[in-house]
Amino acid sequence: MTAQGRDSKEGASRFFDVYKGDFVLAGSGASRSSFGAFAASWLPLAISLFALFHLGIWSFMLFASASQHPEDLGRIYAEKLGIPQLEQVGNALFHAFAWGHGNNVPEVMLESIYVAWAIFLLIAARKPQANKTFLDFTIGGNLAHWLGMTFMTLTMAGQSHHHYQDMLLLLASVAFLAAFWFPARRYYKAEGTLA
Repeated sequence: MTAQGRDSKEGASRFFDVYKGDFVLAGSGASRSSFGAFAASWLPLAISLFALFHLGIWSFMLFASASQHPEDLGRIYAEKLGIPQLEQVGNALFHAFAWGHGNNVPEVMLESIYVAWAIFLLIAARKPQANKTFLDFTIGGNLAHWLGMTFMTLTMAGQSHHHYQDMLLLLASVAFLAAFWFPARRYYKAEGTLA
């Protein structure tokens, strides 16, 4: 075996040792010692992906809502950059995430909070055990947000399309985070490392 091949194999082994301590590299493949340990080992990455997803959405929405005419943002950038497809993309994103019509001042304030929340969530990903309440709030708060949106789609005319757009994305992202957090939380509690 060449030195480069040996270094590559050692690097991969070191990756699994450091980041996937619950994996056993033997025989034909990797096996998990427990789902909780598996979820705990991947939890920082799952939280980071969840936070980056929301940071991207809420940053875009904050930028769009803070402009004078958020519904025209796609057209403005299509003209300025000379890319006509941006108008369609901007319109699709605006209509997927914007609710109702008119005053967007409350949206700017709420979106600012969501951007800050996503940044703090990225920080919390470093030590999930020490941020139990914040992670529980993240899941509970987003489910409350989803329930509020459900009520809005039932009572606001012309807003039912949100069921299969932003509401579906929100529910899927919360389910993704919960799929890692709940088993990992049980694992941390059994280990005695949950703050």
